[in-house]
Amino acid sequence: MKKIICVTLNPAMDKTIFINDYKESRVNLIDESYYEIGGKGVNVAKVLNNFEIKSIVTGFVGGIWTDPFRTKLMKMGIETKFFKLIQDTRTNTKLIDTKKGICTAINEKGPFVPEELLERFIQSYTLMCHEEDIIVLTGTPPPGVPSDIYYTLIQIAKNKGAYVILDSHGEPLSKGLAAKPDMVKLSYRDYIPQEYWGKLTKADFPYIISKVRESQITKGIISLGHYGALMIDQDKNYYANALEVGVDLKYPVGAGDAMVAALIIGKLEEFDMITTMKYAIACGATCVITKDTSNCKPTEVNKFISEVDVNELMMY
Repeated sequence: MKKIICVTLNPAMDKTIFINDYKESRVNLIDESYYEIGGKGVNVAKVLNNFEIKSIVTGFVGGIWTDPFRTKLMKMGIETKFFKLIQDTRTNTKLIDTKKGICTAINEKGPFVPEELLERFIQSYTLMCHEEDIIVLTGTPPPGVPSDIYYTLIQIAKNKGAYVILDSHGEPLSKGLAAKPDMVKLSYRDYIPQEYWGKLTKADFPYIISKVRESQITKGIISLGHYGALMIDQDKNYYANALEVGVDLKYPVGAGDAMVAALIIGKLEEFDMITTMKYAIACGATCVITKDTSNCKPTEVNKFISEVDVNELMMY
């Protein structure tokens, strides 16, 4: 039976803080705060679960957060195969300024993974992968894990005949691409200088696509944040508009992970690329207004599907 395996090497306990009109270098009073288990692969699994699609989450958890991760996912009906670390799983803090509508993320690097435990994980992963499984490799590896880990894991999965989706950035992404994953989730920020991130226009899309194709990627989705998304499929390129979600405070955490879940839904349902892209935008928009991937549900996603406009982008 086909399995979906969500690899989360460096999950996080997400702490979200809401402050009205945050002032730097001053004492700020918190209006509201909460904790939620996270990490890219965990978020993908939560969205899939809402669509009644079962998956297995594997990776490393540790310290005081070991039981909360296992218990929360078990209650959701999501299977886990975590390897336990002595050090605490990292805590990522999201500071939401409700007056300005700004989210500031403060992320920890994560606990150290000993070499012998990494070897045990790779052995377990190798046994888990089978033909026609869908493997999702996500996030930045924690300390102790080599930057070419995704190259290794992609090779193992593809040798087994599995379908691989990669969602990372920086060196782990570039090294992983050499193993030729079947689908890649990217961010435009990996392809243009940081000083231009807030100045993106449609005129930049051909440049971004050309840089992505230089990486020998033939199938992937490129998140443009509040500009929407690009998708490349062999020799065709598509653009999907962003959606006006009707709220001033947009909560971006998990939106990209919801898009990855949509890629899996598209693969399972055998959607064409345009339909898959519509689901990806709709899932991302749902996360923006519902604050957590646990709330990205079909009834909410379906409200946005008809509002997504996808057009082929011609390159000249």
